[in-house]
Amino acid sequence: MATVKDVHEKPFVKDAITLTYFQQIYAEAFVDLNNHRQVGMAVSPIPFSDIKAYVELHKVTDVEDFIFIISQLDIEYIKISNASNKGK
Repeated sequence: MATVKDVHEKPFVKDAITLTYFQQIYAEAFVDLNNHRQVGMAVSPIPFSDIKAYVELHKVTDVEDFIFIISQLDIEYIKISNASNKGK
């Protein structure tokens, strides 16, 4: 019997890692905040005022941890993005 390949299956979904509940929260927050960057020649950091507004809007209780984790994700994102843009 031949196997039928699902034409709707995306490779990145099949190989995706499973995030914990808290990792999902931070990942979704980072994706939301990622759109708040200023546009320029290089990738700029997410404005602190936007992180603060997100904290207030979503009633984040662990504010210090949230700011630290989002900031660390942002630093890594900027490093990777700016490094890949240098080759262009």
